Amino acid sequence: MLTGVLLTVAAGSFWSLSGVVNSCCAKYKLDIVTYLFSNVVFSFLLSLIFCFDYSVPPQRLAFTALIMIPSGMINTSGALLLQAALKRGHHGIIFLIANAAMVVPFLAGILFFGEWPSLLQLFGSFAIFAGIFCCSYPKLKSGDEKNNDTKWFRYALLTFLCFGISQTLMTMVSFPCFREYAIPGNSKTTLLYCGCSILMTLRSIDAVRKKELRFSKKLVLCGFLVSLCNLMSMYLMFYALDSLGKVGFASIGFSLASSTSLGMFTLYSIFVIKEKCYFMTILGLLFIVSGGLILSLPG
Repeated sequence: MLTGVLLTVAAGSFWSLSGVVNSCCAKYKLDIVTYLFSNVVFSFLLSLIFCFDYSVPPQRLAFTALIMIPSGMINTSGALLLQAALKRGHHGIIFLIANAAMVVPFLAGILFFGEWPSLLQLFGSFAIFAGIFCCSYPKLKSGDEKNNDTKWFRYALLTFLCFGISQTLMTMVSFPCFREYAIPGNSKTTLLYCGCSILMTLRSIDAVRKKELRFSKKLVLCGFLVSLCNLMSMYLMFYALDSLGKVGFASIGFSLASSTSLGMFTLYSIFVIKEKCYFMTILGLLFIVSGGLILSLPG
């Protein structure tokens, strides 16, 4: 149990760097297609060369691929929606909403895979939803975004949904009921980024066709550097999920990793990019981080 918890915290720490890069792309109007395409393709190629286990039985590989490749495509769709939200709204709040998707695999574990939580863990899931409301309320009430644009909130909720579904699929292969199809975490990472690469290739072709692509060598280099963090974070995350799955707590893996990531990013948004800080924002952050920590506790 302790090993799984430590691995998820480490994975969440790496995720926060990716959040900073996404924020910078939105703030400085950099081409997100170039960045994401290079990011996921480098992640896929590096994992295929250095991480993939070619001894995995074909039947297990095919079963896991049917789950992980769609998960990667949905996750990348969430990243594109996240960027659309960041261009329109408060970065700290949007990242809080997006990262709160951690509650979805937790609830899926309860409803579909028999991972029954304690009362404390149920309280933790409600705390996360309360945190989303607290963080969003000040901006929805004040309407202080440019041109009173509230589309950011809709994009943020769609991001939440995409990330939640993707994380549920990633978690699903670690549940005990799928243990006979288990493959190593490094191979899951390759399959995940295969899906991400497929989606971004299609998006890049569309951007070229519409003459929207603004190619940048710096963004390609940035994508490569962040891909190294991607590989490390997902490598740690999948092994954490497998470790937690052995003791019946795979559903809480993303809750702890995301709590770590969003906590670090919110501090970045307050102290580095100097975004306005509301009392409700701080309260919401405390709710979400506390909820994630409570979900990580054994029942």
